[in-house]
Amino acid sequence: MKKLIILSLLAFIVFAILPSCATIMTGSKQTVKITSEPSEATVFVDGVEIGKTPYIGKIKRNSEFIMLNKDGYVAQNIELKHGINGWYWGDVGLTVATLIGGVVGFVVDLSNGAAYKIKNDEQNIVLKPL
Repeated sequence: MKKLIILSLLAFIVFAILPSCATIMTGSKQTVKITSEPSEATVFVDGVEIGKTPYIGKIKRNSEFIMLNKDGYVAQNIELKHGINGWYWGDVGLTVATLIGGVVGFVVDLSNGAAYKIKNDEQNIVLKPL
């Protein structure tokens, strides 16, 4: 009986820790490539400055907007398009298999953005002069 309790407890811990397939496999950030003509435009993601073009780096998968700004040019806003990260479907399998494990995975992957994949992760923006 003691072994059954220990095994049950271990199984519960494993299924509570292992879910969140998208978070574990791909993380909550995704690499994006942003270039501009002219270069050296300031890059903002959801209002936070992250660098200058050309920019290659990771941003949160659930980010909504990229904005480029350069003196003498019209600022450009780009809405990021999202799809479902393929690893998120692993949470579905865990939900069917364990109920608790997959539900935890759904919550974690949605809350940190790992459930999403940025579709338009490469951008070349031509800035227009004022």
